[in-house]
Formats: sequence, C-alpha cells, structure tokens
Amino acid sequence: LNAGSTLTFPEKFTEDVRQVTLQGEAYFQVVHRTQQPFVLETGTLQIKVLGTTFNARAFADERAISISLIAGQVQVTHPTGNWNM
Repeated sequence: LNAGSTLTFPEKFTEDVRQVTLQGEAYFQVVHRTQQPFVLETGTLQIKVLGTTFNARAFADERAISISLIAGQVQVTHPTGNWNM
C-alpha cells in the first residue's frame, strides 16, 4: 500500500466474493479461488482478479487509473465496456 492510499475491506469476506476498495496505489498478489473471486473496486473500474500479481493506481486527485499486470490475468469492467488482460 503506497503512501496516501487506503484499502477498505470487510472484517470477513463473504463466501461468494473477496471484494476490496482502493483509493491510491497498492501492489497485490492474489491466489485464484474459482468459488470466491477477488474483486478490486477503484474509481469507475472494477477489476476481477483471476489469480495474479498486479499493481493498481487510482488516486482521487488524478484523472487516470492504471493497472500494471505482472503475471496472470485480470478482467477490467468500466461503464463503457469490459477488457481482459
């Protein structure tokens, strides 16, 4: 978690999804769980992680949101469409 960043998550994840919200920048290493996907919400993007390592940057005072995929696969959902990386 980078300086000036916040990561919000429930005390306990549901059985269906591991969902977190990021404001700022953070590096993630996520284990793939078919029955319990990891979903990162940041700004207008929703990133469904399919077992991967990546960095996400979404500061409130910056217009751009960036995702740097290091390994694995993510699915990015935006109001204008979906992308798989």
